[in-house]
Amino acid sequence: MKRILFIIILIIFVATVLFFVFNKININMNTIIPNNNSVSEIKDSVQYGEKVRYEKGIAVQFPDFTLTYTGDRWLSGKNGATWSMVFNLFNISDGKNSKEVSWSSGTGNIVPNPFEFNGKRYSIERALSDKFGQLKQDELIINVEK
Repeated sequence: MKRILFIIILIIFVATVLFFVFNKININMNTIIPNNNSVSEIKDSVQYGEKVRYEKGIAVQFPDFTLTYTGDRWLSGKNGATWSMVFNLFNISDGKNSKEVSWSSGTGNIVPNPFEFNGKRYSIERALSDKFGQLKQDELIINVEK
């Protein structure tokens, strides 16, 4: 009898844990993780092509704009597909104009993400750099495209 009671309690515990894990995954998919868009400080100016550390809500000053990491957005496959992607979201602003740009490793092809701002072309390197190799989780490089 004690063994049956133990098995029932164990099954309930496992089911509860799976329920919360499944709901947590389901809630995060296709939603933007809440972020704080307010900038609490601005890091010193960095040049294009330099490795720079970033953190949420801290603006990084580049020659033509400031870049602020605002959070992540999850995208899951449709019709019950098991894959998902995370997009790192950044706000770019020059005081007059602003734009949201993102970077994602997508389905595994880790390449720079090109974007345009005020008529100039740039790119974000986030996980892997041709010049620096593997980047840390909180590092990126902004390049000016020629």
